[in-house]
Amino acid sequence: MLTKNQMRSHSVLNALYMKRIIFIFILLLTAQFSFGQQIISRENLLKSWSENQLDEAGVGSDVVFMDQDEKEVVFICNLARINGPLFVQTILDPYLDFNNIKTDRFVKSLVKTLESQRSISPLIADRLLYQLAYTHAKVSGEKATMGHNGFNSRFNKAKNAYRTFAENCYYGRRNTLEIALGLLIDKGESGLGHRKNILNQDLGFVGVAIQPHRSLYEYNCVMDFGGKW
Repeated sequence: MLTKNQMRSHSVLNALYMKRIIFIFILLLTAQFSFGQQIISRENLLKSWSENQLDEAGVGSDVVFMDQDEKEVVFICNLARINGPLFVQTILDPYLDFNNIKTDRFVKSLVKTLESQRSISPLIADRLLYQLAYTHAKVSGEKATMGHNGFNSRFNKAKNAYRTFAENCYYGRRNTLEIALGLLIDKGESGLGHRKNILNQDLGFVGVAIQPHRSLYEYNCVMDFGGKW
């Protein structure tokens, strides 16, 4: 029969073991980043991030309404929210080097923003926001349309749960890193609305949907954000 001390030690070891398993599971789910046609080891890019930070940024397995790519977009955006300077060093800089776009003025402004940014709570995946994002992404893809058509209708469906509502739309390949960084860089958008939505501390909830798009863009990704009262 185990003593109280032995039982306590056993419980602590079990907790540490389960935490380690969860951490390894996150790494396995996100084992690679795709830079264009080049596959980069996720382990190398994330080795400077703590276990707690990676766990905090991730979307749990209990969120069954979003697929792994959709969760990955949230994960990358959350890394930028949690630690902007570290995100620049470990994720953004390698991407910029690979694409040779460090001199772009939108890139420079993103680097400046992230390097001076305080830590922001990570986005939490929400089923209602996902449903709204999914419907818009699905319809946009089937009709080959772009933009925020029907935005007011989606806001009206969300306003009982959220005091603020915002939306990002992306068109391109189904590459999670390109989606997240494309919206953060926000090239060509003078107001930087997509970037501001992702880094807005008042927007704490999100739903992400990626659907095929009947155009040269191949896919469209919709992110719907909500802020509570």
